[in-house]
Amino acid sequence: MEEARENVQEEVRQDNPVSQDSSAEGHWVWVYTRYVGQRIYTAVESFAESLFWHLGITSPQYLHIIELYEDMKEEERLEREAEERALAEAGLETLDRLESQPDVNT
Repeated sequence: MEEARENVQEEVRQDNPVSQDSSAEGHWVWVYTRYVGQRIYTAVESFAESLFWHLGITSPQYLHIIELYEDMKEEERLEREAEERALAEAGLETLDRLESQPDVNT
């Protein structure tokens, strides 16, 4: 039985044109190709990032609109704080407490 199994394995080895040595070489070729590809990609990405930074095209397209919105929100916050300070100096409650109280007339 073992002789038959060895004969079948020998026939398979003879019929298979790709030997184990060449498949191992193919693996290392693939590994080296991936390594070189990653290195090239990293180099090109780094160069492009540096180029874009020097050209000044690294900011988002609508950055000015975002900054305008943030400035408006900051201005509203400052106005609200100023109103609350003025009310606190006058001895009144803050706007939040006044707004949260239910309307007595309804």
